[in-house]
Amino acid sequence: MHKENEPLLKTSNEISPCRVDVFGSCVSRSIFLNGIPDARGCADPRIKINRYFFRHSILSCMTPPPNTTELNADIAKTLSNDSAWTTEYYFKALKEELLKSVLPMIRESDGDYFVFDMYDMFTRHVLYDNTILAPIDTVLFSLDAFQNKNNFSHFFPYDYPIGLWYGYIKLFMDEIVEKYGNEHVILVRLRACHSYISKSNEILPIPPERAGSYSAVPKYNHPARMLENFIIREYTPNVIDFSKYYIGDQNYWDHLQGAHFGKGYYTESFKAMQKIMLDTSPTQQSRYFSQLSFHGISDILKTPISTEQFLILWQQIDSPLQEVTGVPALKRLAHYRDEIIIINRLFISNLYLIAESISYILENDLFTENEKDWLYYQEINRLMPQPYTTIQQQILHDIFPDISVEKDSFLLELCSKHPDCPAFSFKCIWEKFLLLFEKENLCWVTYLQHAEYLNPLHPEVLQYLFYYATATDDASLIEHYRLRLDTLKIKQSDNKK
Repeated sequence: MHKENEPLLKTSNEISPCRVDVFGSCVSRSIFLNGIPDARGCADPRIKINRYFFRHSILSCMTPPPNTTELNADIAKTLSNDSAWTTEYYFKALKEELLKSVLPMIRESDGDYFVFDMYDMFTRHVLYDNTILAPIDTVLFSLDAFQNKNNFSHFFPYDYPIGLWYGYIKLFMDEIVEKYGNEHVILVRLRACHSYISKSNEILPIPPERAGSYSAVPKYNHPARMLENFIIREYTPNVIDFSKYYIGDQNYWDHLQGAHFGKGYYTESFKAMQKIMLDTSPTQQSRYFSQLSFHGISDILKTPISTEQFLILWQQIDSPLQEVTGVPALKRLAHYRDEIIIINRLFISNLYLIAESISYILENDLFTENEKDWLYYQEINRLMPQPYTTIQQQILHDIFPDISVEKDSFLLELCSKHPDCPAFSFKCIWEKFLLLFEKENLCWVTYLQHAEYLNPLHPEVLQYLFYYATATDDASLIEHYRLRLDTLKIKQSDNKK
């Protein structure tokens, strides 16, 4: 799975792909597969995995190579993978570890972005000679130098005050930020899980044999969070923080351990990666990604397990509903008690699916909060199966408390309450109309009619209204707008004279 190969998709585009150096583990590397665990390369041809520094620890990277008669740089250089004790991929990582060549390779890299996770800070480290080594799972212990257990000792970094490691972290991050720039550094946060969804659709604890010394375990989540906070505070990298919403899923990835999650973790994180690396629009300003897409939230709510099992799941993850911003109705929904959300999770899941379908509105600052509520409500009534149950009616009433006006009068009433608001100027109303029209959202009619109210002599407004009358086969309206267009053309002609 970890071997680098051709991208999943090839492109004939002459623009060079964005080159990414990945430091860490599957927590960050597997994100680039976009939910296809046995794929290779990157799911987006615009992004290329430049180098993958697999399972190295920041602590080990900042210490010197071992220098004993049993193991030193000369011996490490001559090591060959002539046995069956490891794959070529793990063997390559082991040689990098012994030679301490990771940081020099980073310095020489032509990568555009640096993506890293702190997985290996959860795992066992080795003190040997005057250095620290990451075991690369257990591959290190296959070497002759480690047959005598008196030659080395073990420790777990998070068993000690994390302040002990700040110096190592600072030295490493100083180099990374100087080379890539903090806007091109991406920290993938990790919160280890202790449970998984089994193939029988039960929430079960990860077996003890799968939660050993070389896996992420939840008991270290708190110090891990603190150390990540230190990096974020001191170096302000981009941050992807989605593992807190997921546990393992045996139906997706059968290799159970605390840092393997359900498919949604990888697809949602990949969306964030694409935004960070590829979205250069002025509206893309966020550098901390912890809000799932509406589709991602819907998928969690639709997890195909019983209500009883979903309650167990919900108690183990952070509620993704709490992170939603900018959508008044969904912010109100987040205030519901957990039991109401769980009992009605399929209905609420559909509310988020509908939100996804109009995310171009709900995530757009062009629209006011009142407009977002109103447009969202119209789309729900258009798409949601009806009649609603009593509890569904109550939910809709609670999250849309102010929706009481009809389509045709909505904007007029709203504008009358906020006469000086720039969002209701002709220019903004026209821009919103064009967006809704392009997206085939039927509410464009309301915005077009209000544009006419604000500027009754605007030629494009009249032309669109004429097309609308023609499409609805309204003879009187067709004639009405034909006459107005003709009159406008005559006036424009007279003005030119």
